[in-house]
Amino acid sequence: MEDYRNRALITFSYDDGKRNNYEVALPLHEKYGINPCFAIIANRAINPRHWRAHMKPWEITDASRRGAEINSHGVMHQYKFTDLNSRELQYELLESKRILEGLVQNQQIDTLCLPFSASNNEVRLRALEHYSLVRGHGGQLNDPIGTASFITSHGLRNHTTFEDIKDKIDDAIRQKKWLVLMLHGVIEEDTATQKYDIGKPLLNNILGYVAELGPQLIKPVTFGEMRELRHEPSPPKQFYTPAMDQSGTYTLANAPGYLITYHKNAQQTDNVVISFGGLPSKKTSRGFGSVFLLKQGYDHIFVAQEEGSQYQELPLEDFVKAVGPYLEDKRVFTYGSSLGAYAALYYGGAINAKVIASAPKNSAHRFMRKKKYAHIQFKHKDLENVPRSETPPLILFDPFREEETDFIEKWVTPAYPDAYLMRFPYAGHTVLNTMQQSGKLKQFIKEYIEENRILDIELLQDNSYIWNAEKGRRLSKLGYATEAKSYYRRSLELQQNGEAAAGLARIHLKEQQPEKAQKVVDMHFEITGGHKSVPEALRKSIKKRLT
Repeated sequence: MEDYRNRALITFSYDDGKRNNYEVALPLHEKYGINPCFAIIANRAINPRHWRAHMKPWEITDASRRGAEINSHGVMHQYKFTDLNSRELQYELLESKRILEGLVQNQQIDTLCLPFSASNNEVRLRALEHYSLVRGHGGQLNDPIGTASFITSHGLRNHTTFEDIKDKIDDAIRQKKWLVLMLHGVIEEDTATQKYDIGKPLLNNILGYVAELGPQLIKPVTFGEMRELRHEPSPPKQFYTPAMDQSGTYTLANAPGYLITYHKNAQQTDNVVISFGGLPSKKTSRGFGSVFLLKQGYDHIFVAQEEGSQYQELPLEDFVKAVGPYLEDKRVFTYGSSLGAYAALYYGGAINAKVIASAPKNSAHRFMRKKKYAHIQFKHKDLENVPRSETPPLILFDPFREEETDFIEKWVTPAYPDAYLMRFPYAGHTVLNTMQQSGKLKQFIKEYIEENRILDIELLQDNSYIWNAEKGRRLSKLGYATEAKSYYRRSLELQQNGEAAAGLARIHLKEQQPEKAQKVVDMHFEITGGHKSVPEALRKSIKKRLT
């Protein structure tokens, strides 16, 4: 069987064995070359008084001959399996299998679709003594190459729209997961009145959409085909052997938009830390965190982006292909700040890394979309639609930095509702710098990487220029200008910085004192040697007031 591990999969699973599954749904499936799975209530298949609404024995046989897979849906479908005693449950499991295997040729009844989708641990364990797969509900996507025997499905009802199912299909494609759709009756009319029925036009649109996308994007499979796929050996891993330069650096990938380099530590280590360049960023072999990580004895991979690309030229699959061979038997971490933190989260899930992300944001993302990056074609998917790590990420941020807080709320928490959020009030956007200034960064990172422990730390306040500048910014925004000026001045006394200089100058402008504002900016430029960290717009505003 062809290997479908690197694409999405979809299964159409029909419950109850309705006549209209045979008369309406099956011809549509044949039209698009997509085999369905029919879960049959065994007693209704062999009892003539049910044949008006349910498939007759020879129709089940014919459906199987025409490509439909037959599954068990129990014998009676009168009670939930969770309400049955041990003897009754055993009868439902074995007798339904015996009856249905007598109706189909060359097919083993090896999948159970639970009546009423009701189960508990005992029911699933007993069922798996006789069936390879047990399908319930739950609405979740399944891992195509996982070993789970309990399969979740997404149910359709009479109010389901094509857009609802299209979104589920598109999500499966983005995540390369297995989507199981649970259907019941399919009527000829456009609109169904029965709760679990759908109209023929909706099914036609869904099947047509899957066929239009093609098997390279999403492959229709039956449960039996999935069993075969899961038993096939995985394809051999392709290891890429890079060249080492004179400095001992291995180049793993060098392409327009990005550069990925590997730095093997002289010390033996089980830890590899992948860090990502932020802004400003260039295609360099070392960058954010490189010196620190190598000094700690960790293997290190650095990912650099082409300046201004916002990582849009680095596909997830290219990242995994480049770094994958160097992560074998390692504890893997991704690490970054600002844009680098965004990348640590986005790429970290694809390699199941433990993520350390400080003030994540991407100014080209639709949640921010800064004018400077409006020309960039944003190619990345939302975080909840790409592979995610098993371990919730560690997010460090200043809760009073509205941009970062908003980005975390909109982009991170939908994907990781259990993310570990560490709030550092007045640490600013450069949280890691504030931690370093407080003498806490090294210990914090080492404890997390080596001991899997998150330290509860306090940052410097009065003697931190960042803390004072951020406190001033917050007070100024709340309208406490006098208090804000005192914090800005304290920040500038500790270290000349653009945040405090610009903040203080803005207050002077509001107070109709452009001369004082100009004096603050001049002092800043004099001390920093002309470093233009005061915004151009502010400087123009001061000049306009003075003239």
